This record gives sequence, structure tokens and C-alpha cells, in this order.
Amino acid sequence: MLAPHCTPVTETVSPNTETTYTVTVSLTQITTCTNTDNVVVTVDALPTVDLGASVPICNGKSTTLSANTNGTSYSWSGTGNTAVTETVSPNANTTYTVTVSLTQITTCTNTDDVVVTVDALPTVDLGASVPICNGKNTTLSANTNGTSYIWSGTGNTAVTETVSPTTETTYTVTVSLTQITTCTNT
Repeated sequence: MLAPHCTPVTETVSPNTETTYTVTVSLTQITTCTNTDNVVVTVDALPTVDLGASVPICNGKSTTLSANTNGTSYSWSGTGNTAVTETVSPNANTTYTVTVSLTQITTCTNTDDVVVTVDALPTVDLGASVPICNGKNTTLSANTNGTSYIWSGTGNTAVTETVSPTTETTYTVTVSLTQITTCTNT
């Protein structure tokens, strides 16, 4: 307990590495008496966490995010997931945050976030069934916002395909739309 005329002295420190701090106290009454004490402040490392740059995906698809870390526990915002990875399939641009804890002597935490951007699928509409007479042809059109096309069976890469089947035939076109990623739809 401090004497009534003594004022406590404190020091706030923020070392980057383990550091020993020493304090010497002197008290002068009839003679001067001194005493010294040491304290070691141990610095635990923050966990490293890096979700990386923005992640583009196509609508309806999923991606797995990884904290890529040396942590001992994890918490993903919004989901409660406690694993090092999180598989997500948002239908709109979404920010995901992970908090990583690393327990050494103390528990230190660090966070990172990443935006998952969602690219639209191209629209594909070949229309209704098309009746034609034997020996005649018709032109099918993908009617789409795509950036590339491939028709099954022929490998044609145009937005349209002219066909002259001799029997009822189903035609399929795969359309790609390149935005940040290339999304396909059939």
C-alpha cells in the first residue's frame, strides 16, 4: 500500500518485440533508499490473414474462400462458420470477413475481408419449336447478350445457325459472356 503522500507512477508501453522494462524507485527520508524491479513484456504475433483480392464468380456458381493463415480459430461474419475456409455462392456482390485468433501466451486477433463479385449469366433464348418443310432450311438465333457462341454438332461460332434437318432435331447453343469472368449458359 502506498503511503498517503506517494503518487503512483505508470508507464504505457507498446513494444514490437519482447522487451524488459526496469524501474528504480528511490525514497528519501533520513537517508535515500532505492529498490529496482524488472518486468518482461512478451509480444505475441498477430495471426496473418489474407483473403486475397476480389473474387469474381458467375451467378449460380460458388467459390471457396481461404483465410490462408496460422490461426488457431476462425469466425466468418454472417455465417458463424469456424473453419479456415468458407464456401459461398452469393447472387449479388458480397463482402465476406473472417476474424482469425491466434492463441500463444495471449489471444491475438486479426481480420481481413474480400468482395465476391457476381457476374451475370448470358441470356439464351432459341425461341419456340420451328416447323419447316422437308428440304427447306431455317435460321436459328441465340437472341442473346453473349460474347461468344458454339452450336452443338456443327461447332459454328456465330450468333445464328442455318439448319435443314430431315427429321425432328434438337439444336443447342452454348453462349459465353465475358465480363470479369467468362460465364456460360445453354
